[in-house]
Amino acid sequence: MIYGLRNNRNNVIWNNEREEGTKLGVQAYYNWHDWYMVQEETNGEHGQIPQATWTPPSVGKVKCNVNAGFHNHLGTTNRGWCVRDHFGRFIVAGMAWNIGILSVIEAESMALKEVIRAAICMQLDNVIFESDFQRVIHVIHSNFYGSFGFSLIILAIKSLLLCSPNFEVKFIKRQVNSVVHLLAKATNS
Repeated sequence: MIYGLRNNRNNVIWNNEREEGTKLGVQAYYNWHDWYMVQEETNGEHGQIPQATWTPPSVGKVKCNVNAGFHNHLGTTNRGWCVRDHFGRFIVAGMAWNIGILSVIEAESMALKEVIRAAICMQLDNVIFESDFQRVIHVIHSNFYGSFGFSLIILAIKSLLLCSPNFEVKFIKRQVNSVVHLLAKATNS
């Protein structure tokens, strides 16, 4: 059971951090939804977990997998991405980091925004961007935004996607996104 203390400004204090009550509710819902989806996958036929593997895009397209991570000791937010063609061949990859720890949802959306901008600068066309953070992908495809900082990042992503109609954004399972997960982890190395 989760307990919080409500103060007179309609905020909830949790782990010595102030959060807006509705924001915590939305985060709790999405965390529950992610947990539920994992339970559904693991309770499949004979209790076996299906293996998730990266699938190449169709001919003429490329896939760009993106992920964010954190280095708590250094206090950095890291990002990594990798572009591969329809044969699964590596085209280009990138990593970046910033001082400061963003929220997970802001870090994942910031990583996606930056890689979409990079793809535009590299003049890539027909790109499928894949992220293992379902909440970000859901918000991009809906009208819900969330906190102010997060909303600005999502609006920027939507603007970039409007300018690049051959770009798609999709959710993939974390196991499939392992290459960029490792890139994001190794950014400060």
